[in-house]
Amino acid sequence: IYWMDGTEEEYPVIPDMVSGFDSSAPGKLTLTVSCPYPTEDELTYQVTVKGTMILGDADSDGKVSILDATVIQKRLASIDVARFDEIAADVDGDTKVTVLDATYIQKWLAHIDSVKGIGEPINS
Repeated sequence: IYWMDGTEEEYPVIPDMVSGFDSSAPGKLTLTVSCPYPTEDELTYQVTVKGTMILGDADSDGKVSILDATVIQKRLASIDVARFDEIAADVDGDTKVTVLDATYIQKWLAHIDSVKGIGEPINS
């Protein structure tokens, strides 16, 4: 802890103080650290869990299926989804998840010419 008077103090972060972290779910997560000392402040961080992901596996279940296209469509319609991996969902690599990404997954599942790499491991 860095105090306004210029002093600092080490305060350990223990697992009970951290929420929102799931190491089995690669992608962007919101990590919250609650510090009970000296006040009940909370700090929120955007973190990215790096790991091997599958391009097109938007729901992080380990495979590309029609559910991934559905999760993308739900997310775009502002419907809550349990898990959403923005990196894996952006199959065309344009840094935005759009309905085109869902369409590319659907085309790949139907064995119609689509974006290369869908269904293959990616590293983030």
